[in-house]
Amino acid sequence: MIKGIIITIFSLSTLAYSKYNVEIFCQDINVLLQRVRVHAQNIANHQTTRTERGGHYKRKLLSKCEKGFCTFKTDHSSPLLKYMPTHPDANFEGYVAFPSFSIKEERENLKMAQKAYEIVIKHMPIDEEKLLIGHDFKDCFKKYAFFKREFDFKDYLGR
Repeated sequence: MIKGIIITIFSLSTLAYSKYNVEIFCQDINVLLQRVRVHAQNIANHQTTRTERGGHYKRKLLSKCEKGFCTFKTDHSSPLLKYMPTHPDANFEGYVAFPSFSIKEERENLKMAQKAYEIVIKHMPIDEEKLLIGHDFKDCFKKYAFFKREFDFKDYLGR
């Protein structure tokens, strides 16, 4: 009887541990996807001189990531002014405002996020077959929108 109790306790502790790993995995992936997205958005807009809100593109910065969610802020640094009097976005003196952040730094940040993503995926707590089924991630799909977009294959596969 004691052997059965020990096996049950071990099984329950293993289940709790694996649930913990799945939750942490979901949080990590959700954060990394947000990081990749913001760096990619910044890179894509590094030459944008006109936005829907008016003015040049302002770089997005991650201010804090916690438990799978990130908060963002906008970089309000002064723009880089280039003299281009024939440009459609030139001011009355002929200067065009460009975003003033380093594209090299954004690429390095994106590369770091991609490396971290690869490592997390390589060590994910469940096998790829279970990933396709998606049952182990139901809670994660509800909590983490970026994670759901990346890993919920049921609709994509027509299931």
